[in-house]
Amino acid sequence: MSFKPKMGGGDFGLTDFYAKRVRKDSLDVLALALIDEINALLSQVSLKKKKLLKLISKIQNYNMTAMGNVAGFVGEKELKDAIKNIEFEINRRKKTNIKNFVLFNKNEVSVLLNLIRAKIRIVEIIAWRIKKKSLAVYLNRLSDIFFLISIQSDK
Repeated sequence: MSFKPKMGGGDFGLTDFYAKRVRKDSLDVLALALIDEINALLSQVSLKKKKLLKLISKIQNYNMTAMGNVAGFVGEKELKDAIKNIEFEINRRKKTNIKNFVLFNKNEVSVLLNLIRAKIRIVEIIAWRIKKKSLAVYLNRLSDIFFLISIQSDK
């Protein structure tokens, strides 16, 4: 399979968005770009912390489901399945003892995980703005799991 990039197609503020042309400043496009960035950052974490590779790979796949939901070709059921899976991971880590405000600064992995968590919160806000409740709930749970993983990695 070959891919030939289309040069200059976005020079007028429009981009291809799943078989249609949309404005580049649309919140849907911004949400997709941020989820894409989160997946790129997750790849960095998996290189540094092999122990998290399996979970990160699952989350990257869930994020692809979330992107499909933004685009309108992945339904609520698939996203709700991803939410259940993330909730399972959260429940596995619920015994994390937090006594004080947390500053992630003990190692590079915990700092990177916290950066990812912060970006997830931004996408969650956008999801509420574009009226994608299931996506917003998914991102909220995703933020929770990254908070817990960050704490565990900060030790």
